Amino acid sequence: MPHAVITSPSAAARLDRAVGWLRRRRPAERVLLVGASVEAVSELARASIRGRRATFGWHRLTLGRLAAALAMPALAERGLVPASALAIEALCARTLDGLAQDGLLGRFARVADRPGLPRAVARTLERRPPSSQLNRPLKRRMSGRFTPTSSVPQARHREGQRRT
Repeated sequence: MPHAVITSPSAAARLDRAVGWLRRRRPAERVLLVGASVEAVSELARASIRGRRATFGWHRLTLGRLAAALAMPALAERGLVPASALAIEALCARTLDGLAQDGLLGRFARVADRPGLPRAVARTLERRPPSSQLNRPLKRRMSGRFTPTSSVPQARHREGQRRT
């Protein structure tokens, strides 16, 4: 299958070249369109099919989605799954709640009941390397509670045992 990576400092030039390349594709040819946003790639696809009846087999992705799709087999092989920002924030909220109940939040105890703390901790964890000193206490706190093989009922049972 022919492929093209189109680069130019001019957005108009990139769009014109991409539209031209796409118009030379057959309507049923498999095409992967990668762009900065889904909206941008969709606009490119719409501009390319003007005057055609239909196309199919064209897939639109952002670079981030493409990277995630390519990483999935390696993650699955290791028993891992990608976690969304919301999932990470929920884990942080759960962990902070447990730390608060055990009186281990230190200077953060005053703001533990505020809705912004879990989000702030999640963002901090995103920006720090995994070996960061900040991450160590949270890792110890979360270890064994959320493993790739643990089920939700097992995690709830362990959580219930910890709080009684």
